[in-house]
Amino acid sequence: MRIALMTDPHTGSENDHPFDIDLRKNFTDVLAKIVSEKPDLLVIGGDLCLQSGDGSIYQWQRDLLEESGLKYYIIPGNHDSSTLLVEVFDQLPRLRNSELFYAEQNHQSTMIFLDTSKGSMSEVQKKWLADQLKEQASQILIFMHHPPDLMNVPHMDERHYLRDKDEVMKILRGSGRQLHVFCGHYHVDKVVHLGDVHVHITPSCYFQIDSSQKDFYVDHTNIGYRMINIEKDRMETSVHYLNGNLAR
Repeated sequence: MRIALMTDPHTGSENDHPFDIDLRKNFTDVLAKIVSEKPDLLVIGGDLCLQSGDGSIYQWQRDLLEESGLKYYIIPGNHDSSTLLVEVFDQLPRLRNSELFYAEQNHQSTMIFLDTSKGSMSEVQKKWLADQLKEQASQILIFMHHPPDLMNVPHMDERHYLRDKDEVMKILRGSGRQLHVFCGHYHVDKVVHLGDVHVHITPSCYFQIDSSQKDFYVDHTNIGYRMINIEKDRMETSVHYLNGNLAR
């Protein structure tokens, strides 16, 4: 099974070119590259919109995703609206407790999709997560926008961390099993092993930040996506980069 993950495209309107970056061209280029890889499915890891959830932007993205022919799943980020996502992408499950979280199973693994768009998870969602970790017998892959703990990226760790990270990590560690967590949000490429919890941060389709600085600095504008390959009990993952697009 081959899974592609693209995250943090921060798509705006046609005239939005922050940092002189053509965000819509970035989205179409990454999507086209992923289509050429012929994955079994695509996950979009949140922050689909530049600033806040926008139905017209989601509709533009949906049209491209439907044209791609890929099976895809979506989780919300802190620049998204879970309500609007469900309205536009009507194949998504209904909201629970105003959050978009759900699980999908196949013959090789269980994929858990979480909603951290508010910067934390409700008690309802955390209980559901704990129950899923107890009930599922297959290999589990977790997709969430925020990393579940601090990642030694000073700017993000100090200003944009998951507020209930301690509670979430207690649930993950308490499962007593090897877990792979796939995230975005931090705009870096990084893997952090927290005991049995392995966190894979995927670079953004917007820009990457300098992961060594406390203040915000753009490191580079190359855009990335992740491929995840699963064969029985073996999992491999790698990040691939494209040149970003400057507005002309």
